[in-house]
Amino acid sequence: MQYALTVLDGVRWQGEPVSGTRPQTLLAALARADGTPVGDARLIEEVWGDDPPADPTKALQVLVSRTRAACSAELITRTQTGYRLNAGIDVDARALAGAVAQTRAALASGTTAEARRLAEQALAIPVAAPDPNLPEPIADLRAAGHRHRAALTTLLGLAQSRSGDHPAALATLTPLVERGPVDESVLAALLRSEAAVRGPAAALERFEEHRRDLAARTGTDPGPELQRVQSHLLALDRPVRAGVQFEPDQLIGRAGDTRAVVGLITTARLVSIIGPGGLGKTRLAHAVGRSAPQPIVHMVELVGITGDDEVITEVASALGVRDSVASRRALTPEQRADLRSRLAQKLAGAPTLLIIDNCEHVINGVARLVAPLVANLPELTVLTTSRAPLGLAAERTYPLPQLSRSDAVALFRRRATAARPDAVLDDDQIGVLVDRLDGLPLAVELAAARIRVMSVAEITERLADRFGLLRSRDPLAPDRHRTLEAVIDWSANLLDQEGRYALRRLAAFRDGFGLAGAAAVVGGDPVRLLEELADQSLITVEEGAAVRYRMLETVREYGLLQQRRLGQTAAVERAVRRWAVDLCRQQYGSLHGPGQYETVDRLVIEEGNLNEALRQAVADVDTDAIVAILATMGGFWWIIGDHQRIVGLVSGVERALTGYDPPDDLADATRAAIVTVLVNTVIYYGENSVDTGLALLQRLGPGTADPRIAGLTRTMLMLGDDETLQARIDRLDEVTRSGDRDLALQASQWLMHLAENEGAPQAAIAAGERGLELCRPADGPWMRAVLLNGLSELHLQLGDWRTGERYAAEAFPIMERLHATDDAAHLQGLLALTAIWAGRLNRAEEQIERLRARQIRSYLNGGDTVLATLDAELAFARGDIAAGLQEYREALPRMREFRLPDSMITEHAPWLLFTESAALCAFHRFGAPDDAEALYRVLLGKLDSYLGPDAAFTDFPIVGTVVFALGAWLSSHRPDQAVRLLAYAKAFTVVRTLPSTGAELVLAEIEQACPGELDQLGAQLAGRLPRDLRDQVRGLIKELL
Repeated sequence: MQYALTVLDGVRWQGEPVSGTRPQTLLAALARADGTPVGDARLIEEVWGDDPPADPTKALQVLVSRTRAACSAELITRTQTGYRLNAGIDVDARALAGAVAQTRAALASGTTAEARRLAEQALAIPVAAPDPNLPEPIADLRAAGHRHRAALTTLLGLAQSRSGDHPAALATLTPLVERGPVDESVLAALLRSEAAVRGPAAALERFEEHRRDLAARTGTDPGPELQRVQSHLLALDRPVRAGVQFEPDQLIGRAGDTRAVVGLITTARLVSIIGPGGLGKTRLAHAVGRSAPQPIVHMVELVGITGDDEVITEVASALGVRDSVASRRALTPEQRADLRSRLAQKLAGAPTLLIIDNCEHVINGVARLVAPLVANLPELTVLTTSRAPLGLAAERTYPLPQLSRSDAVALFRRRATAARPDAVLDDDQIGVLVDRLDGLPLAVELAAARIRVMSVAEITERLADRFGLLRSRDPLAPDRHRTLEAVIDWSANLLDQEGRYALRRLAAFRDGFGLAGAAAVVGGDPVRLLEELADQSLITVEEGAAVRYRMLETVREYGLLQQRRLGQTAAVERAVRRWAVDLCRQQYGSLHGPGQYETVDRLVIEEGNLNEALRQAVADVDTDAIVAILATMGGFWWIIGDHQRIVGLVSGVERALTGYDPPDDLADATRAAIVTVLVNTVIYYGENSVDTGLALLQRLGPGTADPRIAGLTRTMLMLGDDETLQARIDRLDEVTRSGDRDLALQASQWLMHLAENEGAPQAAIAAGERGLELCRPADGPWMRAVLLNGLSELHLQLGDWRTGERYAAEAFPIMERLHATDDAAHLQGLLALTAIWAGRLNRAEEQIERLRARQIRSYLNGGDTVLATLDAELAFARGDIAAGLQEYREALPRMREFRLPDSMITEHAPWLLFTESAALCAFHRFGAPDDAEALYRVLLGKLDSYLGPDAAFTDFPIVGTVVFALGAWLSSHRPDQAVRLLAYAKAFTVVRTLPSTGAELVLAEIEQACPGELDQLGAQLAGRLPRDLRDQVRGLIKELL
């Protein structure tokens, strides 16, 4: 991980070294204080020591100011009592110290996997070797860093041992023990791991060495923990594994779970593996039994019994504790007490693990048996598997997760190959299949068995009837695992009537649900029903910003199947739609207000369900529901940038709205829905696709109830008027100075975009700045972020990267907080570019890697175009010209293959023309003539067709950028043609966002070749609009073809 401030291995800010001993010492002193303000006198002493300046307070102020300027204005904060680092700054020293406490807490709670992850992550933080010549604050931080690393190494070894990774634990703990006396818990962990790796004899030998050394040094014996370990080691010479089975082949995907559960049974006395049927709980329990540190393991299965009273007799029988009466016969209280006593005697003595499998149908009987055994037998550990927990205070549960996609694919491949060795198995197709099967091992295996007569694609297509499709032919399979439906039936039959009713109705939520959603479709207070479903692992509980309940897709399909069988589907859909309408009407007012962040958060959580409710309303032509939901969800999708979602609903929504006369309470919602559809349709398809929507909006008019909607409606009606684009721009410009703030704000946003597309960047900037002046907190943060985003792009296009960076830095956290993924990614790309412009190359690389981790493939931004361009620019900035050129060579074919949805034309997509122009400039500037010549020919042809009479839309700055790239290439060998192209390019506006474009170098080169001509041609074109020059440019391009 890259920390903003590092002090343990050199003092760096955002990966760049901080220059000067005094700034380094200042930052180290503040980092050492860890958020506590440090007074002036203390800082002066730390920085200057015995040689303070003449005016120390002033000198400190200057030092702080210079350090802020070199790093960040937000880095150091002044308080009433001194200076401190900003609380939001990530510091490596703070992270390392915090990791010790976090790892120790995770280990104490039994979450060994988390403890190991935390320790390994923290140990990756580098700490330089001690240096006596360093200033005291830096030296102190390094010394503390080494102490923290030592503590983390110990904790890592303990976590490795407790999780069953004994080879790793042995490698970690052996050096610690051999260096000198350690805590007994560390030696105990080493002995357990050494026994597992080298055998009990080697561990016993180490124990004896320790015992002799301890007696010689202190005259004492090992403590109780080590004595217990010794008894374990002695018993391991005669291990018992009764009832534990060995798998015929490797258990796929459960190595981590096995280690985790083994870790739990070393720290907890009662552990339950819980999860839905078909997840592999029994197989995992056998694997744990084989790996358990306890020398004696007994495995008992309860699948064959039906009542709580049979539990004790079944367990006693499996362990060889015989009763004087038949094992399944009802016992008297005296007989039961006697049997429990003899069972306890059987389990007493050596450390023992008792595994009880399949407990969900006899939970109470298992709990009554286990509780006293665990309480009275200190060497006994109990592991249960169940779809429901036992509910005992001492119980630690391990919710077994589904298989990961890769593990599920591997399992399917193994089983399918066994069924038909010559089957065609494509991992991508298998991945789609196993995703729909929730990663349930049983479902994956049942599906793989169908490969005998079907292909992977055919199996996937038939999953709509998964319960009819997935059936086992294995004669050894238990009845509850013979079909996928039987797996769920086993749990559903343990529910009461109300629980089964809730299961059917809650299955309608495809994206999980909260308490309010559950209450809306189930009725009343649903808490008891949710507890019952959770107890049978039919829903899972997730706690994030809000508590959510989810069903596995297989469980959900089961619930939907029961709906259909009982004829309840339509009624349930209506209930969900009522809930969706109510929720959207509740959130509508706050979506574009000061509570925008919180509203977007709520809608993100429910997006899948609300989208499904809207889709069903469109299918049913339920227009009132459509406008109520779309007014909110359309605005939400607009904010987060999911334009495709809206475009996919256009035809159905317009069909439903045709002739619609909304009730008064839905009039503004209807306007909002129409505007949302119109705007997003224009984004994708251009002006010619909005006639129907405009007619609807004209009939309704702007209204007066909601000023924002009225302003937005009036703006859209202006944009839709049958007049020239320039006339629309002029009207918008006039409206931006209107006394109607809401109207002026909407007009400013649209004017900024239209003026930019028309090649008038200064007018666009003025519109954007006017919009910022009009913004109020009551509008919500998104509108401001949109304007900031546009202004950042405009300034970068003009080469003013400093101003562009300022706007982008303000907009980025807003877009990220609003879940506007594509917009945030775009802004992060701009920030990476500004870092390259500024020479902060490590910072740029960090931004690029964060952007790459987002894995954004936006339709409007051309997939990975931004990443490819950034990689090339960073390589050029570092002087690796060959790597930069190769990035463009490899990226261009990939970009051209990227396909946009429906009718959007990729060949003339602005992002592609821009990137091809950037590549041509780079090929020209850095000496790749063959690549440049080929790309020059491609761009000539594209520009000719782009400027043709049939073109529906022209982005004039992009035209200017393409023309500039063509001129740049010609400047070195046909300057007479180049100067004409460059003059037109300047008239159209050249996008100078990329450093490698080298616009100033090209213009200087052409001035030297054709002195004064560029200025002369520029004067002739001055004052003429790009749209009026379009045909002249096309004529020049035709001359060059």
